[in-house]
Amino acid sequence: MDAIAYRVEAGYEFPQETISVTTEDQFWRHACCDIPHDFYAGRADPTILATRPIKVIGEALFANYDDRGYVHTESRIRQFAPIPLDTPITFAGHFTAVEDHPRGWMMHGAFTYHGPDGQLLLEVAPKALMADQSKMRPRPAAEASNPYSTVVRPPPAVELEPGWELLFTRQVTPAKCLGYSGNTQNIIHTDPAYAQSFGYRMPILAGNSMVQTMVQAAQADGLADAFEVHVRMLRPVHWDDGLAIIGRRGDNGRIAEVRAIGPEGKPTNELVRLA
Repeated sequence: MDAIAYRVEAGYEFPQETISVTTEDQFWRHACCDIPHDFYAGRADPTILATRPIKVIGEALFANYDDRGYVHTESRIRQFAPIPLDTPITFAGHFTAVEDHPRGWMMHGAFTYHGPDGQLLLEVAPKALMADQSKMRPRPAAEASNPYSTVVRPPPAVELEPGWELLFTRQVTPAKCLGYSGNTQNIIHTDPAYAQSFGYRMPILAGNSMVQTMVQAAQADGLADAFEVHVRMLRPVHWDDGLAIIGRRGDNGRIAEVRAIGPEGKPTNELVRLA
C-alpha cells in the first residue's frame, strides 16, 4: 500500500476509513481509565471513537515533522444515537484550521462517523497543539522527579462550592498511562526525559483518556442516547496524579458540568453539557 501523503493545512481531507469499537478494545481502554466494564451496557463508548481524530492528526504531523510533542487541548462531541459495539463505522474528516499559537500552532478538525446504513452517529471536533520545543521551558534535572517511583500523588480533598458534588476519584499510574498510550508515536505520554524536555514534571496522560473520564461522569445518572458536550484540557495530568471528579446538576437534575481537580487543588479538565 502506498504511503498516505498527509498534509497539515486547512481543508486537507483525511482518507475515509472503516473503523469500529471492539469489545476487547473497549475492555482494555476502560481498564486503563478505571471505567466499570459494564458502564456502557453493551454499547460502544463514543469517546473511544473520538480517539481516532487525534491519532490521524498525529500521523499527519509525524509524516511532516520530527517532533513528538503535540497535545490534545479540547474536543466537542455530539452523539446522535447509541453506537453498537463491533460494528463497522465510516470515519471521515478534515482540518478546518491551522493557526499560530504562542507555543507553536493549533490544529482544528471536524470528523463524522456513519453507521452501516448511512446514519450519522457521531460528530467530533477536536483541537490539538503542536508545541514548538524552542518555546517551551525544559524542566531542569534538579527539579525532575524520579519518573519510575511507585509513589503516586493521591486525589485531593476538595472543598466543594455550593451546588457541586463529588462524583468519584481517579488515580492515574504510570502503568495505566503506558497501557493507554503504549502504542502511540507521541512519546510525550511515555518517555520521561522527552516529557521533561517540554517542561512537564512527568509524562502526561493522553487527553482522550480524560475525555473518557469526563463523559463517564456526565452520564453518572444513566446513559443518554443522544448528547453534546464540550471538553477542555486546562492543565496537564501527569502519570502519577490523583484526581477528584466533581459535578454540578442543571435545572433538569442531570449532570450539566464536570470538573477534574488535580493534586494541587486546581482544575485540570472541564466538561460542559450542551445538549
